[in-house]
Amino acid sequence: MSTAATTINLTPHSSANALALGMVAGKRYRSNFVMNLDGTMHVQFVEMPPGGIVCQDSSGNPIVVSTPTNGQDGAQGPQGPQGIQGDKGDTGDTGPQGIQGIPGNDGATGSAGADGSQGIQGATGATGPQGAQGIQGATGATGSQGAQGATGSTGPAGPAPSGTGLVSVTAGVLDTPSTLSARVAADAANLRTQLGLGTAATTASSAYATAAQGALAATAMQSIGAASVTNAMLVNTAVATLSGTNTGDNATNSLYSGLVSNATHTGDVTGSTALTLATAQPAVHTWALAQTFTVAPIFTDASGTRTALGLGTLATQSGTFSGTSSGTNTGDAPASFALGADIGSAATSATTGTMTVTMDTAIKTITPTGACTFNGTGGVTGQLCTFAILTSGTTSFVLTFSSNYVSAGTLSTGTVTGKRFSITFRCTNGTTWQEIGRTVAM
Repeated sequence: MSTAATTINLTPHSSANALALGMVAGKRYRSNFVMNLDGTMHVQFVEMPPGGIVCQDSSGNPIVVSTPTNGQDGAQGPQGPQGIQGDKGDTGDTGPQGIQGIPGNDGATGSAGADGSQGIQGATGATGPQGAQGIQGATGATGSQGAQGATGSTGPAGPAPSGTGLVSVTAGVLDTPSTLSARVAADAANLRTQLGLGTAATTASSAYATAAQGALAATAMQSIGAASVTNAMLVNTAVATLSGTNTGDNATNSLYSGLVSNATHTGDVTGSTALTLATAQPAVHTWALAQTFTVAPIFTDASGTRTALGLGTLATQSGTFSGTSSGTNTGDAPASFALGADIGSAATSATTGTMTVTMDTAIKTITPTGACTFNGTGGVTGQLCTFAILTSGTTSFVLTFSSNYVSAGTLSTGTVTGKRFSITFRCTNGTTWQEIGRTVAM
């Protein structure tokens, strides 16, 4: 038996309503009546087992259900008005994605649009912290040589020369020994004249008597051959007839020392034993012409000789010189910061407070113990100087570069001990030092 129930409002009860409920002729149904809240009633029909009543209304009257015959269709009535649209149904599930279609051909490139007007420039952002120092780049090509600098100040006087000798200078440069010898040889005759030398100065010593032969050339013993002595050769003719055997010259001259006395000299040289120049010679000889020596002479008065030769103080210096110089040069001077060398290191005069820093070395070191203000003094145009700063302790100090410094600002040492900073300045005009770089704490 079916338990399905159908509910319908029957007004009035008739077989037509039963057919509308889908009842079948010959079947039995039970009806249940229910009161609605609005005062109407509806009936519920339930199929009954065979043998029961077909259908009853509320008064117990049976409802006859018959199978009607189909009559002739009536004319179609006019279309009723459209009902109120129902609520939108729920969205159905998304279907599976279709297969991707074949890509279409690229469209033609459109013409470029007109440039838009430039926007207003934004404000400059704050300067970011300085980055770590980069790796040093390759050395650039050497620049062209700059103009020659101004002549430096005269150096201190050098030590007085020692020893004796003759020097000469050509174009402000001290001649080498070989050049000096050549110049002396080229004017030997004039130099001998200026020195008052006679012809004997150019004669070999072998042309004159030796000490064993006699004091003077005029009275010296002459070498004669055997059997060649004549009376004319003898000064005293009275002894021309001497006879006997001469045993020869005694080596010590002890056999003849009492026979000959020293002659007395007159003229330019006087005396009989110790000889004296008749005319005292000046300590300095002045020569009107350049002199030539075959052998470099030795002068005891080197200073006076240099004056006589017209030599300046540069003649006593060593090294190679060019240009015009004056004063005394002490020789090859060592490289110095003042001459442009990047050398030298010195600590600042203090480690706290206001101080004057003499800019005379390539590096200035300081380990601050308090806030510092630096005032610079001195400088060489184009020279560099680096402040090497080492922290000690955990208190931060402010370092200020004041007079004669142009810097990027103060430097705070921070609160970490053992950190190092470097700030490098270049001298721009002999007085002002301009910062060209600094590092972060390292």
